[in-house]
Amino acid sequence: MTDAAQGGPSTPGQGPARPTRRTSSVPVATVARRAILAALAESSAFVTAQALHARLTAEGHRMGLATVYRALRVYADIGDIDRTRAEDGTVLFRYRPDPGHHHYLRCRSCGYSVPIHSEPFEAWTATIGSRHDFTDLTHTVEVLGTCSSCWMHRGEG
Repeated sequence: MTDAAQGGPSTPGQGPARPTRRTSSVPVATVARRAILAALAESSAFVTAQALHARLTAEGHRMGLATVYRALRVYADIGDIDRTRAEDGTVLFRYRPDPGHHHYLRCRSCGYSVPIHSEPFEAWTATIGSRHDFTDLTHTVEVLGTCSSCWMHRGEG
């Protein structure tokens, strides 16, 4: 499923600002799901489901952790959020501000992330797949580092 062919991400809050990627097989966005997406959209950092649940609960939202996990799975499947893994294997989630496939440079300390230009890598992947008669390629690329804020803070201790 190509994100660009299906429209942009849903807008957190009241509903989609432009055509949504939602299909008849995707459940309707409930109040809880909209709150989850809105909370993700407020940050450029990747977060765990547990941290997101704790934040929403502290803000007065009443929902279980299972609800958060289900919503994150739905939004990741339709392309409204990205998911990746931390170095310890924990799944992390981030709001996807723009449609399309993304890779990120992510701070391993605070989770701050920046989308990175990856067209050369995408072209290389397609070339390798074609050269070896593979189709329907997928890949995972993790680029981790320490952001300048965390680096400077580390130097103070």
